[in-house]
Amino acid sequence: MVGELVERLTADLHRGRADVDAAWRAEVSRRVDDVRAGRVEGIAAEEVSARIRRIVSQ
Repeated sequence: MVGELVERLTADLHRGRADVDAAWRAEVSRRVDDVRAGRVEGIAAEEVSARIRRIVSQ
């Protein structure tokens, strides 16, 4: 009974919005195109991890 109540109360949190989903797909597509075309340069995963560790440790 409690589980069902929680599910009903949080259902909106798990449901995507079509406009937001479409905007994210367009953004991801644009970023992939930028990388493939050489307009931007990626950052190595190791560097990203190191940056995160520095930020978290502050």
